[in-house]
Amino acid sequence: MMMHFNGLWGIGGPIIMMIFGALFIGVLIYFAVIYSRNSSSRFSRDTGEETVMEILKKRFAKGEISKDEYESMKNSLL
Repeated sequence: MMMHFNGLWGIGGPIIMMIFGALFIGVLIYFAVIYSRNSSSRFSRDTGEETVMEILKKRFAKGEISKDEYESMKNSLL
């Protein structure tokens, strides 16, 4: 029984362990990349909401506020 075990793992054992180790490391890298992509998109500034400055610029472009009002509001926001 012992001889059969040594014969099976004695020659091919290290190679099989290296293959499984490489597969394991590959799976870990794969999940790390997937997680980092999801986390970076989760924390990006693109939330679909407009910033206050974007709204102010649009109001000025539409003519809803004058240049003086725009400058005043811009200075108070910054």
